[in-house]
Amino acid sequence: MNGNKQALFGPDMDRENRENREKRFLFGVSIGVDRNTTALAVMERLAGARSIYIVKKLERMAENSSPEMVADRAFAIRMSDDLRDHKVDLFVDISAAGAAALRPMKSLKQSPFGFFITSGTKIARDRREVTLPRRDVVTTGKMLLEGGRLQIAQELEDAVLLRDALLGCPTEVEAGADAWRAGRNEDYVMAVLIPVWYAENYITGSPNRRPRGPMKFGRIPGEW
Repeated sequence: MNGNKQALFGPDMDRENRENREKRFLFGVSIGVDRNTTALAVMERLAGARSIYIVKKLERMAENSSPEMVADRAFAIRMSDDLRDHKVDLFVDISAAGAAALRPMKSLKQSPFGFFITSGTKIARDRREVTLPRRDVVTTGKMLLEGGRLQIAQELEDAVLLRDALLGCPTEVEAGADAWRAGRNEDYVMAVLIPVWYAENYITGSPNRRPRGPMKFGRIPGEW
């Protein structure tokens, strides 16, 4: 065991080391453009018959942050002590920024799927881009939050803000409105809910997993 791992896990704690190494995290990024902000969120997934998701990190970048800046910040978080030695799955909301926003992340040896949030009703996939109905994402998130399976670490500075944004997030949007930012603080909302929605439906061990679902992802979209 090297010094970094000792500092992270503590010496002579084999069981704790093993449990920590088995942790799995979901990393969500919702990229904004122009005056829309970009949010990054990290959720720990506690697997079981009914998985629990705990929002452990929540961060907002300045307006007009470029995709390159977002990729650099995401990579720095990924390489932090809390995440470096664990499995992390990456999900990126590119509803506003478009598929081009994924290129900087790919240059950092990241391989995420990009998600477009729509007001439609169908899930569709074109290579590494996924069209995802807002209704599905928000409904799943609210059910998990109200059922105690989506939790927010109390020490987060914006814990209350995120909770209120999730509870107040509209499921549907008016015709012609942007499906991806229909309310305040929805950069936070989508950074959290897109990864959680995916985990609930497509990661092994989740109660609603659809191994032969409409996207047929196969491997995790952006295991990092």
